[in-house]
Amino acid sequence: MHARLALVLIALGACGSSSSSQPPRLISEEEIARYEKQVMDRLEASKVMTCKRPVLRGEPLPGPAAPDMMLLTEPTGSLATCLTSLETFAKNLDMKKEVEARTPALLEIEKTCGAEIEAALARAVSHEDSCSPYRSGARADLEVLMPRLRLAHFLGLRARVLAGSGDGVKALWLLLDGIQLFQDLARGRVTLISSMVHTASVGILLQHIEALLDAVALAKPDVDALADAVDKLLASEPPFSDVLEGERDFLDLTYALAPLKPEGWVPPGGWQGGKAPPRGSADGTKPMMNARDESAIMFLVSEEIAKETVAACPPGASYRVCSRGFKELSSRPATPNTDDIEKLYSDLVKSTATQSLSPEQARLQIRSTIVQILKSIATPSFARYPEKRAQAVVALTALRLHLQVLRHQHFHGTCPDKDDFARPPFPALANPPVLGDPVGIAVVADGYEVTPPIWTEVRDRAWRIRCQAR
Repeated sequence: MHARLALVLIALGACGSSSSSQPPRLISEEEIARYEKQVMDRLEASKVMTCKRPVLRGEPLPGPAAPDMMLLTEPTGSLATCLTSLETFAKNLDMKKEVEARTPALLEIEKTCGAEIEAALARAVSHEDSCSPYRSGARADLEVLMPRLRLAHFLGLRARVLAGSGDGVKALWLLLDGIQLFQDLARGRVTLISSMVHTASVGILLQHIEALLDAVALAKPDVDALADAVDKLLASEPPFSDVLEGERDFLDLTYALAPLKPEGWVPPGGWQGGKAPPRGSADGTKPMMNARDESAIMFLVSEEIAKETVAACPPGASYRVCSRGFKELSSRPATPNTDDIEKLYSDLVKSTATQSLSPEQARLQIRSTIVQILKSIATPSFARYPEKRAQAVVALTALRLHLQVLRHQHFHGTCPDKDDFARPPFPALANPPVLGDPVGIAVVADGYEVTPPIWTEVRDRAWRIRCQAR
C-alpha cells in the first residue's frame, strides 16, 4: 500500500510540470496546523496508553512490560551475545528446516542460551500492562524484523528439546508464553507489517504445540491450566482496529508531516530503524500543486481512509466483520493508476474552468478529487489482512478444542462423538468472539480435524486431534 501511494503522489506532482507559475493553495496553513496538532495529540495518547491483559499464570509483575520485551528485541549483555549468535547462524538459512534437522550448531546455541532466553521470555510476559514498545509515539520499530521470526523458531526448538528430555508440560508453557509475547508486540497502535510479522511468529509456535500435544502425556490439572491459558490468549487477542490506527499514524508522519518539517526533524518515538523517510515531493520543483500541498494532501487522504476503515472494521470487531467490511470496500470499481493521473488531472482542470466555478469552488473540487483518487487506491490494500490475522486465531481455537477433547477423555474415559460436539461447551469454544465465525470439526479415522472458516483462506492443512479411548 505504501509503495502504491508514493508512486501516485509522484505522478500527481509531475502533472502540469511545464507551468512556471506557482499554483494556488489547495490546503491552507491553518488546516495544516490543525492536522499536525491532531497527529501530535494521537501520538501522545498512544505513548501514554496502557494495555491491560491477564498473565497466563502466577502473580503479575508491577509496571509495564515494554522494558522486558525489549530485552528480547534489542538485547544487551549476555542476551545480546546469545541472540547475535542466533542471527549469525540463521543468516541465509531456512530456520524451520534447521530446527527440524536439529542442526548441531543450532543445538549448541540452544544448550548455551536456551535457559536464559526462556527466563527472559517468562519475565517479559509476566506484566499485565503489555503494550508493544513499538507503538506510535512511543518508539519506532526496528528496520529489520526477521529476528523475531527466528526467535519464534528458536523457542520451538527449545520446546522440542525440553519435551525430548521429559519435560513436555514445561515445553508447552514455553510456547504459550511465546504466543503471548508476540501478541503483546502487536498490541497497541503498531504498523501493519509489524503486526503481520508477529502473527506469523504465533503461527510458528502453534505448529510446535500441535506436534507436542500428540507426544506429551498431560494430567488433568495440566490440561485444565493450559485450557485456561488459551482462553486468556483468545480473549486478549489484539484487535485489528489497533493496526488501522497505527497505519494512519504512519501515513501521516511519513507522507504528510515529514516533508513539511525541516531536514533532520524527528517525530515522537523516532523513525523506523532510526532513519528518516526519503524526502518526497515537497521540494518546490513540481508545480501541479503548491509544494506544501503535495504533502499536506495526505492528511486529508488518511482522514478519509480512517472513516472508511473504521466503518468496515470498528474497534473491537471480530475478524469476520472486518474481513467482510474490507471486501466490500475492495469490490468497488477500479481506480485510476499512475498512468491515468496526468490525463485525469488535465480533464479536471478543464472541467472546473468550463463550469464557471469560483476559485474557492474549483479549489475544493480539485482537492476533493485528488483525495478520492488516493483514498480509493489505499483502502482496498487492507482487504486480505484480517483473514491473515485470523489464521493464527483459528489455530488457537483448534488448540482450545484439542484441550477440551483431552478434558473429555479424562472425565469420561472416551473420545467425544459427533453428538458431544453439538453439546456445550464445544459450540462456544469453536466460535470465539474474536473470530466471529465457527471453525468446523470433522470426525476422521484416528480422531478429528478442525477446519477453518472458508473466508480465512487457509487451504493447506487442518489441525489434527488424535484421540484414543482410555
